[in-house]
Amino acid sequence: VANAYVKSTSGFSTYVSGYGWYGSVNSLAIGDGYMLNLPGGDDKVLSYSGSPVSPSDYPVSVSTGWNWIGTVAPLNLDISSALATLDATLVENDYIKSSSSFSTYYEGFGWYGGITSIDRNNMYKLKVANDGTIVYPTNSTLSRVSAAYSNVIEEAFDYTVFENNGSIVVDIAIDGVEVNEGDILTAYVDGEIRGQVNPQLFPLTNEYLFGMMVYGDENSDNIEFEYFNYLSGKTYALNHGLIGFEANMIVGDYLDPYTMDDSSDIMPSSYALDKAYPNPFNPTTTVGYSLSNPAYVDITVYDITGRVVESLVGEFKSEGSHKVVWNASNMASGVYFVQLNVDGFTDTQKLMLIK
Repeated sequence: VANAYVKSTSGFSTYVSGYGWYGSVNSLAIGDGYMLNLPGGDDKVLSYSGSPVSPSDYPVSVSTGWNWIGTVAPLNLDISSALATLDATLVENDYIKSSSSFSTYYEGFGWYGGITSIDRNNMYKLKVANDGTIVYPTNSTLSRVSAAYSNVIEEAFDYTVFENNGSIVVDIAIDGVEVNEGDILTAYVDGEIRGQVNPQLFPLTNEYLFGMMVYGDENSDNIEFEYFNYLSGKTYALNHGLIGFEANMIVGDYLDPYTMDDSSDIMPSSYALDKAYPNPFNPTTTVGYSLSNPAYVDITVYDITGRVVESLVGEFKSEGSHKVVWNASNMASGVYFVQLNVDGFTDTQKLMLIK
């Protein structure tokens, strides 16, 4: 198809009518992941020809940060078995996502979320803190896939029209409202659905939490969230602070979810530094803060040695919620700290810049 487009983590190619594919992606490597964009309204079937291979003969190198991975194993693989060779290097909050779901790694427990298997011929984005190597198992006894509970609501909208996605784990905290498995959380941008899920029961805390993929083609600061409670039949517009869409954003996790309520018109009762998003980030992150009354605000970024690297805010601000963006494009990768100082109150948060 003319203008069809394929990209990897490091290059891309475009299909030119009368010529063929042209660009830096010249082959599809076993174990790597690719994104394919086909113009036009008709679905296509992509077929591969050739002889079967043994996945264990093709180790997949994984680098710190984001990796696009896939597998040609003859069967879908349980995620714990598929990624077993990474066990020695995995740490808390390592993360994997597909086009429609995600899971997070918790030390002492394993992977939890909507992805319970690595399916053959699918692409996944894996984010890890350490280098490693994936060697997919080929023994059929390791290829049994555990029963999956998907919280994605089918046919809610067509997510394939969007190039990018990100995730958010939400805890609904509304007085007198009990979250149950039939509830629905929906994300909108300009009135268009960009994500919709039911909650999942997280076994480590025994709480129902919403693990949602949110979709978009570019950054947006006007995401609106709506919560439907199945038992009462009521729908709530949620107060969520300053969450906007950004490609590959990761907001909250199942041990530390992002809390939303329905009190969007209530002014803050204290000073607070909200969770930065995204975090880790590259190269920009948004820092939100709330003021219970007008005050002079100082927000400063420090490096790990305590040296001031940038002043983000140094002026009088009105009461309410505010946000500021830190562009760290000229800074080295590493740990930084952002500190809010207002009327003698201080609040500090750790930031991780990964390039």
